[in-house]
Amino acid sequence: MDNLVIFLAKYLIFIILIVAVVSFLKVPRREWPRYFLIAILAGLLALVLAQIGGLLYNNPRPFVELGKAPLVPHGADNGFPSSHMLLASLTACIVFIYNRRLGVVLFVGAILVGLGRILALVHHPIDIVASVIISIAATYVAYLIAGHVKVQWQKRRPSNQKEL
Repeated sequence: MDNLVIFLAKYLIFIILIVAVVSFLKVPRREWPRYFLIAILAGLLALVLAQIGGLLYNNPRPFVELGKAPLVPHGADNGFPSSHMLLASLTACIVFIYNRRLGVVLFVGAILVGLGRILALVHHPIDIVASVIISIAATYVAYLIAGHVKVQWQKRRPSNQKEL
């Protein structure tokens, strides 16, 4: 059982990222600029929100509170919010924009990452939930901004110029 928890907590995130990159390569090239923009904006916004959240709320890690060793090595710093869960759920949210079915599958994977982090004693459930909320909010705002930028760009480009 420990090996499964360690896999979920530490390694599943890499599979999520690889699947996301491979699936992104199947998106038509003309859509790449939009998705790059969404990914960059969502990532930056999520990082800023996570940093602010960490400054506003200090949540000692469960292994520190319980006086037990975590299943995956980790420093005894603030666990709020979970950066692993933030990356996994942000990736799933971004993929969801262009492939809903795969986005849902990756989101289930992200939830498993969060569960692994909880069972490994490196995060509390609130750390995981906060990361999901930040990911969804950041992706939604990035999606709205990218839609606005695309509309503005189309209005300004000469009619004889082809779309990317």
